[in-house]
Amino acid sequence: MALLDLHVVPSSSRDQIVGRRGLALKVKLRAPAIDGKANASLLVFLATSLDLRARTLVLISGEHAPEKRLALFGITPAELARRIDAALAAKG
Repeated sequence: MALLDLHVVPSSSRDQIVGRRGLALKVKLRAPAIDGKANASLLVFLATSLDLRARTLVLISGEHAPEKRLALFGITPAELARRIDAALAAKG
């Protein structure tokens, strides 16, 4: 299992991993922060971007805040770091 700290910006023009914000990964989402839509979108987007199954990502804190923490099951912290680096490199 790996932990991932995030800073999420909802209601953006597109879904994208922007970069790092301190120790957190900054992610922009098109979904609004209404009725959990941004949280649901976040899990699907990150699973796709990091080549994981969405059900292996669990929001453990920050349900109503831009700063969130996820638990990612079935991946080591080192492998998660590699996949994040690859996603950031792919964005150009």
